[in-house]
Amino acid sequence: MSGPAAGAAAGGAWRRWGWLLPPFAVGAFLRLFRLGPQLLLYDELHAPRTAIQLDLPEILTSYLPSDNSIPLTALFELVAGWGVEPTELHLRLPSILAGLLALVAVPVAAARRLGTPTGRWTAWLVAVSPGLVAYSRIARSYMPVALLGFVAVMAFERWWRTGRARAAAGYVVCGGLAVWLHLVAAPFVAAPLAWSGAARLRALASRRGEGRSLAAIALVGIALAAALAAFLLPAWDSFAALLADKSGSERPAWDALPHLLMLQAGAVRPWAAVLFWGLAAVGLATLFARRPGFAALTVAPPAVNLAALLVAAPVGIAVPLILNRY
Repeated sequence: MSGPAAGAAAGGAWRRWGWLLPPFAVGAFLRLFRLGPQLLLYDELHAPRTAIQLDLPEILTSYLPSDNSIPLTALFELVAGWGVEPTELHLRLPSILAGLLALVAVPVAAARRLGTPTGRWTAWLVAVSPGLVAYSRIARSYMPVALLGFVAVMAFERWWRTGRARAAAGYVVCGGLAVWLHLVAAPFVAAPLAWSGAARLRALASRRGEGRSLAAIALVGIALAAALAAFLLPAWDSFAALLADKSGSERPAWDALPHLLMLQAGAVRPWAAVLFWGLAAVGLATLFARRPGFAALTVAPPAVNLAALLVAAPVGIAVPLILNRY
């Protein structure tokens, strides 16, 4: 394509997606501002230290209490083995890239599924989200997990609507990678399977043919289980020991709930958190009224994840900052 046709295509793309540029620029600025001189601190040192202490086979088969993230630690080990002396910026690069990709992937997905106005608001929310900004600036697995978890759920939703094998593969691959990066993502990633099973049973009861068959849902579930087994089974002994070490009897206190909700809202004033959650409730109610199935799917992963955390009661869950991170 060349000449006037190429110009028309470029103009059409600009009119369609040009609204992404301002929030992307703001989001990129917040994620990169003065990042160069920022030193690695506290939990950011877990993966680099483990990469120094263990060789690659040990890294790939060892779950440690520090939650150092096996794939990130293996990546750091490989880079060091190639003769590259990593800097703080190098070690944060996976989080930085995931944060920048989220500035595009999340609003584009929202625009395609719910319309451009929703995509525009989503772009700004992602750009200025304090949590997403912070996760994009640290050498931990949280931002890559957040991005891959989102993509996995959206791929599952696409498969549920269209039946396309590529979408199912995207769910399995992205979901598996998210869990490999951090085990806490497992309930979140598996939640769409539970949601789809319940949705299919409701459809059968009402004799509607929407969605996929139970056999297809089971097949996708088996594929996800196989993806998880590929990295869990070689490290099973350390995985079982980690579960025993991390599981405790802690429960978050009710008086910690306001603090947690403020952290989730990225607010330092109670009135700002109330405004945030009020608008979120209105948005969710509107979504349920217009797209009930899609709304239920968006609620299922965080709800299942929170329920799993309360049942497993990992050490530190009583601390609002740690519960917010989970």
